[in-house]
Order: sequence, then structure tokens, then C-alpha cells
Amino acid sequence: MDIDEFTQQNVSRFLELVDAAEVLAVGFRLFPQRLLVDTRHTGDTPPMIKVVQRVNSIEERVRELAKTRPALPTPQRFYFTIWPRSIEALREAGIWQRILARCESSGHASVKRDCELAWKVLMGLERQEIQQAIKGEGYKAIWERPE
Repeated sequence: MDIDEFTQQNVSRFLELVDAAEVLAVGFRLFPQRLLVDTRHTGDTPPMIKVVQRVNSIEERVRELAKTRPALPTPQRFYFTIWPRSIEALREAGIWQRILARCESSGHASVKRDCELAWKVLMGLERQEIQQAIKGEGYKAIWERPE
């Protein structure tokens, strides 16, 4: 199996998660924050998409959701996955568009703005972490220049 076939299989599985999940939490390799996508909605309560801090368990995340979205029942299909590539690769693979379509299908106007904000936050977190790595802030070099 070549790398392209492997990548496509993983993208297909990721898209299946996006389609199946009521709540999807996505972790990233460069920073600890998570993308939280809650597609549940009512007439008054739109889907939620935002960048959140990491928690210790799914149970903790469900309790947090119950506090912030009390009008909604406990999610039945909650998935967590790691996206191992760049944030831009989410868009290149079509995953970001699928997440947007899933959220926007609710018909709530505010969701598009929330999606754009989440994207900007993710891009900023990734850029910040890359800059810190280049500067050596919070990182230890494998090889250092001799003094």
C-alpha cells in the first residue's frame, strides 16, 4: 500500500467520523487545544464549533457540554480523534468543508461566523507553535551549536 492510498483511507475514516458524530473532538500534534464540534441543535440552540482546552476524559467533556448547552440531551455519539497533519491539510483533504456543511445544515446563521473564528484560532495556534519551535522557545535542540 503506498502512502497516498494510506492517507486516503485515513481521510475517508475521518470523514465517516464527521458524518456520524453528534460531538467530535479533534486533537492536534503541535498544540494541546482541541477543536470541539457539537452538531446537535434545536430551534433556539445552534450547533457549536470552537477551540477548547484539553480535558482529562470524555466524561469531563460531557459534563462541560451539559453546563454550556443545557437545552440539549447528552450526546449519544461522541468521538475523539487526532489529526496528525497541519491545519491547512484539513481543508486540503476536504474535512473542514464537511465539518462546515454539517454545522451549516442546521440553518443557524451564526454557525458560519463561529466556523470562521475556529479556523482562525487553529491557524494562529499552529503558527505560534511553529514560531516557538524555530526560536527554540519551549523546545530542546537535539544538536546545539558549540559555544
